[in-house]
Amino acid sequence: MAVADVEAIGCCDRGADPCLGVAHRGFEILISNPVANSSDVPAFSQNNKTFSSRQESMNQKKSRSRPPYGGETSYSASLYGNAIALPQSGFDLLIIFNKELPRQVGRVAAVVALAGALTTTTAFLSLRLAQQFGRLSVPPLYDDVVYFVAAAQWLYAAPTHGIAANLYGLLQQHAPFSTLTAIVGFTLVPDSYVGPYAVNAVVILAFLLGIARLTWQRPFVDIATCLVAAASVPVFWQTMTEARPDLPWGLALGLATGAVLYRPLLKRSRWSIFILGLLCGLAASIKPSAFPASLTLIGLAAGAQLVCECLESDARTFRAAVTRAGLPALIFAAGLLAGAALIGVELVNTIHYILNTMLYDRDFWVTDESVRASLLHYSIGHEGRLALNYWLWVGLALFMVRLRLALLNDRRDVARSTTLLVAVLVAHAIPTLSNVKSYFLGAMFYGPFIVAMLLNFCAVVAGLEAALSRLTLKPELRGWLISGLHLLPLAIVLSMFVHNCLPGRVELATRLSQDEIHDIGAATEKVWSLLQQKSLMRDVEPSFQPDKVPVVSFSSPHPVTSTTIQLYAVQARMPLDVRGEYLKRTVEATEKALLASDVAIVTSSIPHNLPGPRMGDELIRRLDANPDMCLVASLPLLSAREIRIYRRGDSGCGSLAPDSH
Repeated sequence: MAVADVEAIGCCDRGADPCLGVAHRGFEILISNPVANSSDVPAFSQNNKTFSSRQESMNQKKSRSRPPYGGETSYSASLYGNAIALPQSGFDLLIIFNKELPRQVGRVAAVVALAGALTTTTAFLSLRLAQQFGRLSVPPLYDDVVYFVAAAQWLYAAPTHGIAANLYGLLQQHAPFSTLTAIVGFTLVPDSYVGPYAVNAVVILAFLLGIARLTWQRPFVDIATCLVAAASVPVFWQTMTEARPDLPWGLALGLATGAVLYRPLLKRSRWSIFILGLLCGLAASIKPSAFPASLTLIGLAAGAQLVCECLESDARTFRAAVTRAGLPALIFAAGLLAGAALIGVELVNTIHYILNTMLYDRDFWVTDESVRASLLHYSIGHEGRLALNYWLWVGLALFMVRLRLALLNDRRDVARSTTLLVAVLVAHAIPTLSNVKSYFLGAMFYGPFIVAMLLNFCAVVAGLEAALSRLTLKPELRGWLISGLHLLPLAIVLSMFVHNCLPGRVELATRLSQDEIHDIGAATEKVWSLLQQKSLMRDVEPSFQPDKVPVVSFSSPHPVTSTTIQLYAVQARMPLDVRGEYLKRTVEATEKALLASDVAIVTSSIPHNLPGPRMGDELIRRLDANPDMCLVASLPLLSAREIRIYRRGDSGCGSLAPDSH
């Protein structure tokens, strides 16, 4: 057999691609082929028949004992993953090690360099878009500003506390991960809000390196294709421009699901299973409020994987299967709970938050839509198109091609590809069946879908390569076809990534119109400048009421976000009690809350899912008619009619004239 034939089969090694069900045969064919000449194989001693027979016996035993996802056979890998089997004894192994080590170091360096280049390009361009019409074009907005406030408060209190107290204070946050990234961002860039977003570069870099780890046994060109493809999906870019935990959580959940499914659990050591569960638990803790969904997805994926492995094994009875899979399942669950233990610090508040969102205040978030529209949100609906775009169809096509190749080449891979498909369907079903629909909640589907798409790509390429190896072709033609099979996808995804780099090609998750940018910036600056004037707070001067903290209430989150004013106050060391009163369900309740404050800020009515913004005109009419409320300023808006600022006039309104500019 020619070396090209052996290489074509060797590159389909199960150890070279954990996504495949194709067993490695390269070494066995070289040993057993009676017509292989000395130019096709490494130099062996022609006279040492005892060594040859022992070597063949050893490799036959390894062939029987090698796990289907193994990788025990040493081989020399070229750019396209071609493998020539080498002997594994004595000085031969030492020579192989000395030759392979520099190659592996160079491979690692190349992967890290490529991931770094993709991350740098994506981070720079996406942040520039955010400064033009995204979140960085205006003062901080919901929900990002919530984590900014928590970070600013933590940084303010940190010098007066010990390490343990600071760590506990961090774990008490609603989402410790996002608070931590904001803390790091403010520490690195203290005079700007770019820092918390720039830190997301670490998140997307970690995602790319995770993809490289899952596909590491593939040739470098295939790894490069996977990395560039992942960097071309819109949600990858959108992760850079959001400071909330949802998108990093989705990417981490994708890696966790892929790590569970890409390699058999029963073939792992106990420590490996525990560490895998621990990492999956940490991925779930990135977004504590979604921990039931995260643990459900990871648990079902691990359970499906164990069931699939038991069906493939020699376990003939249910008791035998439980005996074999029971201990690994318990070890994985222990690691999963250990990693998710971070959620336990604020578990009660987290559950309360979930109940408020999903049950008590569900009418704020649930939209009236048809069943069909509800089912399509995260696939071909607005959220799915925004996050995945045409990659949805690429991923679905790869699923179908992999299943077809599995039926033709290796039916064992049918179960594995089906398990991966079931995991992705579960990831899609959980947010789809939720009564609350949000682009950010759909991150639970986006991440696992991207990872599954890339694992399927590796399996498809290896399956096609195996099919080519069975055809009677000239070695030169087979080489060209195999080269094209690897290089053509890379060229395609590179063109897609370059296309994303062109202006206007990537849509941000939060895109603002020019009118909104003007209104948010001007109104926030106006409100904050007035709150800094002592004349506005003269009824609550510390000299008269030393323990009194001024209360500032907002009827609407637009154009001025109440938490943004709170952030400014924390950074300026200015005592303010800032309240958003836009969740009150009646005009009377909202009016009562505004009248109880020292400063009330009311925006005219705008369409909104919350009740407060819809009541704006009626609230303005009532406060204008109330003699205890003094109009301080009125600012016309482009995206709404106006915003009006009142102060409570217990000692009279005096001669302070309203400012209408």
